[in-house]
Amino acid sequence: MTRTTTRQLQAAMLAMTLCFGITGHAQDGNEDWRELQDSARSHDWVQIREDKLRNIRIFSKLEENSRIRSMKADAELNVSPEKILRTLMDFPGYTEWLWNLKDIRVLRQVSANEFFIHCTFQTPGGFPDRDVVLNVDIQTTADKHQTVIQGVNSPEFLAPVKGVVRIPDMKLTIRIEEAGDRKSRFSSELRVDPGGQVPLWAANFVQRRAPYATMLGLIRQLER
Repeated sequence: MTRTTTRQLQAAMLAMTLCFGITGHAQDGNEDWRELQDSARSHDWVQIREDKLRNIRIFSKLEENSRIRSMKADAELNVSPEKILRTLMDFPGYTEWLWNLKDIRVLRQVSANEFFIHCTFQTPGGFPDRDVVLNVDIQTTADKHQTVIQGVNSPEFLAPVKGVVRIPDMKLTIRIEEAGDRKSRFSSELRVDPGGQVPLWAANFVQRRAPYATMLGLIRQLER
């Protein structure tokens, strides 16, 4: 890794600490620094965090021909797939657990399994808020063992909102599988470019922290 790249990474971590209010123990910060270095140029999934107590694993990879990396969260949850699906279809409830979500609205319900939703995310540190329009499609296999939720960016569905930066690229895939005895395997893959004037390394660093914070929020929501 070049000296210039190292300085960019260090500056990104400092920017996240000062501007985005990322907190944690010094040991966590050192681990994040090493992991960000290790996965900086990998086009394969690289595990960057594991919480053995909560059975959560976070992965990262740099997509081909993309300036932003993709993130994946895997977890084993002690709840049924049906309860997870009910929680994920309760769109107004997302503000209680989804990381930095400020507002969410259903713009159109096409069917029982397809929606257009508008999400606004709070961006601390003086940066404008971000918003995105997603076409959400929910499909469950005939044997009920797996549900796949796809969220595809649909920016043309809603006119730009004044003072808010529209996210130019976002794709979300969630898989929920039955694991027996009212347990589930949960996987979420996210690719997002926040757009606007956010430094590339800073955006990538936030993307690394958001999946874990969101998984914790979802688990707490499911435990209610």
